[in-house]
Amino acid sequence: MIVALVLSSVLQLLLSSQCFLVLISSSHSSFVRARPDIVSSRASIFSRIMSEVDQISIDPAIDNSILNASRDTFLAKNCSPDGRPFDKVVVGGAVFRYDARDGSATAPRLLLLKRADHEAYFPGVFEIPGGKVDAQDASIKQAVAREVFEESGLVVTKFLGELKPMLYTTEKIVDEHSGCRRVVVKRATQLNYVVVVSRSEVTLNANEHSESIWAFERDLDHLRTTDEMRKVIKEAFERFGV
Repeated sequence: MIVALVLSSVLQLLLSSQCFLVLISSSHSSFVRARPDIVSSRASIFSRIMSEVDQISIDPAIDNSILNASRDTFLAKNCSPDGRPFDKVVVGGAVFRYDARDGSATAPRLLLLKRADHEAYFPGVFEIPGGKVDAQDASIKQAVAREVFEESGLVVTKFLGELKPMLYTTEKIVDEHSGCRRVVVKRATQLNYVVVVSRSEVTLNANEHSESIWAFERDLDHLRTTDEMRKVIKEAFERFGV
């Protein structure tokens, strides 16, 4: 039932608002209009991913109790450093690709996506694929696989390692019916994992991201990211970019 609900919502999104996809065959992106066959194929792959989440291999060093927890279970058992509950839990999937260098050695490159300029939070900054864990997600593990696929078209085949959680807050001004305004502040934690995918050809969701790049570690000095995301990226390169 959960898988069906998730698939239904994704299909509605793809067939309505998602009129563009971005296909990446190299380091950068280009826009093309989404064809019905691409949408159909994407939905079919998504359905298979959701049905096979439990078959994704997990490195023994990773805490399975968190990966197998639902959003509500995680929120009930974890709180922010100030003792207050988190308002939402987000996940991220760090994906590496290794390219030949100097004819012999290989150099790690990390997939980074540039948030669309119309995004309410952190527009125009680069990040690893990820997003909010939904109530319909059966587990954190399912949310990671879903978000990585929805944002990049890549299929997660293994959880290789876990990175330090990222803590942040978001602020939004809300107009009340009374004519007054109030600031809504939400506390979030992002659970980040290094994942292995079945292929490296990226298909962007252009409603959320405008660009994709397979970045070397040295590229980080020239890319716009949040301070917290920069820490996550650096840790990923230091621990897993070998």
